[in-house]
Amino acid sequence: MMKHAVLLFGKKDCSLCEGWKRKLNHLDIKYDYYDTSTVEGMAEMAFNNVGRIPALVIGPARFEEVGPAEITSEQIQKLIDGQ
Repeated sequence: MMKHAVLLFGKKDCSLCEGWKRKLNHLDIKYDYYDTSTVEGMAEMAFNNVGRIPALVIGPARFEEVGPAEITSEQIQKLIDGQ
């Protein structure tokens, strides 16, 4: 599986997690989604030193417990371009 520069950690029935998926899809940003209710998702969460969801990881930048409206599209693109 090819890893993308953007990682999203969340779980089912999380409205902020679903909001992040919609925002990233709308911006046509490729990302890897990890469901933290699964063993694989929890392992990736621990490996990436993430403690709370929803979490967005772009390279060294980590955003935890933050809604999709709190980070602008421009900020996300700038972080991706800096990779």
